[in-house]
Amino acid sequence: MKKLLLLGIILSFFAIQGCGNKDRNTEVKKDDKTGEQVKTDEKKADNNTTGDVKTDDKKVNNDPNGLGLTSGLPQDFPKDVPQPNNSKCNGFLYSSDGTVVTFESKDDMKSLIDFYKSQMDKSGYKNQEGNEYFQNENGAMLGYKKDNKEIGFLFGINKENKITQVVITYK
Repeated sequence: MKKLLLLGIILSFFAIQGCGNKDRNTEVKKDDKTGEQVKTDEKKADNNTTGDVKTDDKKVNNDPNGLGLTSGLPQDFPKDVPQPNNSKCNGFLYSSDGTVVTFESKDDMKSLIDFYKSQMDKSGYKNQEGNEYFQNENGAMLGYKKDNKEIGFLFGINKENKITQVVITYK
């Protein structure tokens, strides 16, 4: 579980750092002769297409944040774990440590922490031993367990936008 929370912290850091304006985009292209993938840097006038892939005349945004995240909520997201209030889902990724889902909420961090403490208790989850809860002015971390399910929460604050970042990791 500590690995999951560490992964969540790292993803949150990159999500917060990646929110700024970017003049350059890195693209990965496949070399037609060798079949190898090659990274190229080029300026784009329109950054709205970053991560978009055109398939059958439809655009599919596979990586809206440039972090390897898939858009939307995963189909296996635990039904007994609520999504944060007043939030939007940034996306998710699968890792060897579990599934990581990121959200941005307009609610303040303390109210989100109180919300999850209450809801997780109602859903039958218990605080995970060895993963004590901590909180400071910049972030917080919670860990819960129910049967063989482990859920980790990581909270961070984007002070510029007054948005709370919530990373939920489960396995």
